[in-house]
Amino acid sequence: MIKKFSILVTMAFLALLISCSDKPNPAKDFTYTTTDDGSGIRITAYRAKKKNVIIPETIEGLPVKEVVSFDNFNKSGSYYSKLFKQRMTANWNTFIKKVVFPDCVEIIPAFPGEPEVLTEGFYTALEYVKLPASLKQGHVFTPAWPGDTEYHYLHDPETKEKLPVGVNEFGMDFRNLASLKTIVIPEGIKYIDNLYGTGLKSVSLPSTIRFVGYSAFAGRYGDYPCKALSSITIPDSVSRICFSANAYTNSSWSPTDEPEQNNCFAGTNFNLATQNKLRQLGYDGEF
Repeated sequence: MIKKFSILVTMAFLALLISCSDKPNPAKDFTYTTTDDGSGIRITAYRAKKKNVIIPETIEGLPVKEVVSFDNFNKSGSYYSKLFKQRMTANWNTFIKKVVFPDCVEIIPAFPGEPEVLTEGFYTALEYVKLPASLKQGHVFTPAWPGDTEYHYLHDPETKEKLPVGVNEFGMDFRNLASLKTIVIPEGIKYIDNLYGTGLKSVSLPSTIRFVGYSAFAGRYGDYPCKALSSITIPDSVSRICFSANAYTNSSWSPTDEPEQNNCFAGTNFNLATQNKLRQLGYDGEF
């Protein structure tokens, strides 16, 4: 009887821990305003020091639609800049281990794994991320250079579908997060990229996946690989993924160059069966 009671107490305690870990952070943990159209909340900074950050679905009765910055100004320090060859100061987010976005969020910030120019925080401890299903991906157009009036896109060589192009075009950026072990990619996400240099061991793609970018799990030229990545789950309903793209101008489809080879799985640790499946889905790069 005592043993059974002990088991029940342990189960209740574990359930409490799980429920507490997924409890949204209060509004006071964030700096926020309304979106431009006033229909939702835009989070502009994270003010607390909690390791787990669970973005609430609503704040003051409005849905949270944008998280444009996660910069934390409560903890700062210095680092050596390889670019400027000197010591520099930065605001740090090195204590954050978990970030969960509710599905109503459409915009998320970049999560660099090391200091970069114009970056006010980085995330060397981040281990777990859940993406929102409503994440906006891709720009309507992107000028090739300032003042350019012609707009250049990428297209899927087979379907001629327009694909995202431009800075942070896939709506996600988790580059060089060596501590990142889990990323939850929900149904609704179509494009993934900028996960190279992470510590991911396995990843599951949704049935909605359509395009895997050049820098998904390795740098554009095969550098910064996800060396620990040995398992990838792809639903049987996915029969093709675009791993390459051509450029074209405005609405006309007239590619001038062959697609660059996508080596986004270079340096990964997939077995031969997994490699063969990715080949069948359209991947022709290196492993």
